[in-house]
Amino acid sequence: MAPEAERLPFPWLALAAVAGLLAHVGFAQVSLNLVTQFKTYIRPGVCDMIRIKQLVWPTTQGAHQVYQWWGLVLHPAEDQVPSKTGRFDDAIWMDLDSWIGPLLAKLTHHRLPHSFLWPFAPRGIIHLFREACKLLHLLVLRPCRHALRHGGASDDLITKRRTLGEVKRMGCWASDASLVRYGKETALLQQLNKVKPEVLDYGARVAPLLPMILNGEMPAPLPPVSRQALEKLAQFTLPMR
Repeated sequence: MAPEAERLPFPWLALAAVAGLLAHVGFAQVSLNLVTQFKTYIRPGVCDMIRIKQLVWPTTQGAHQVYQWWGLVLHPAEDQVPSKTGRFDDAIWMDLDSWIGPLLAKLTHHRLPHSFLWPFAPRGIIHLFREACKLLHLLVLRPCRHALRHGGASDDLITKRRTLGEVKRMGCWASDASLVRYGKETALLQQLNKVKPEVLDYGARVAPLLPMILNGEMPAPLPPVSRQALEKLAQFTLPMR
């Protein structure tokens, strides 16, 4: 899964298909990890190292919920480990995808604040992402986890979910030049055109159902993949930290 010199954005419908496939074979938490990276633009290495204490819960006052959004604090100043650009306490708000917050909170039950949010090892995520892309004929997209960061920013721009300024803040980019490297709307369309129609159709069916699928409220639809391949992938033992 070594990234190419030029990372291309990974399309949302392609990721929804990957998430649906992985959830179908029992790896819903890995699907949540990949979706979280896409929706928040967090760098893979940073996402891997998130601790439970960095998850910010909605603010309540008595019986009233004052602020409904969930958030993540990246590179807490107390840990003295700055970001790639030397910053501390970057804030990521899950305002448009607030359903992700409660699912992340489920990972914190009966665990210590300094524990890693994701209980499984990064190499397991990489393996499952790669295998799911292989089964869905998505290797043509040159998938790597960093492409999810490109994909999330590009998708928010092309769908006008966020303005340029909002995307810049969400991605914690210090300069407009950095934003230009990540917001590649045209490249996103080119990537989408490489995806097989049956995979796009599967992703389109899964996408609106993801909150319920990842919350265990309903099973993921059957992916357009042979049963034998699905059974083999389901046998993978996810390495824990």
